[in-house]
Amino acid sequence: MCGRPLGLQFDSRTGDLYIADAYLGLMKVGPDGGEAQVLATHADDDGAAFRFVNGLDVDQATGDVYFTDSSATYPRRFNTEIMTGRFLKYDARSKQVTVLRAGLPYPNGVAVSSDRTHVVVAHTVPCQAFRYWIKGAKAGQYELMADLPGLP
Repeated sequence: MCGRPLGLQFDSRTGDLYIADAYLGLMKVGPDGGEAQVLATHADDDGAAFRFVNGLDVDQATGDVYFTDSSATYPRRFNTEIMTGRFLKYDARSKQVTVLRAGLPYPNGVAVSSDRTHVVVAHTVPCQAFRYWIKGAKAGQYELMADLPGLP
């Protein structure tokens, strides 16, 4: 099966290009190019395989990668089915993937805030943006940030 990259982001410290591939999982290409290396195909804490890896962003200070698996149940070709997505973190130091939130309705786009206090996650089906706090008193909380006027 060939891949389908849906999210791309460089780590400015290392020059690595991280890839969210719908079929193959979380991948990386080194600064000298070459073939993409699969970093993860499942979450380490729950063992569940990725079904529809979609968006990602890199924390440019730590190298940690935040990404979405839009459905823990259905692959990309069934993306109109009920979504049971997850928001995950790839720890650059430990090389482990942990689930930060599960049971999410079609999470896709991901963006680390410029001050690195939170990550914004767009949800397509409910047309909403959520904020996951990674620092401060609210660390670990997932809260509604905005109701969007259309599909993100």
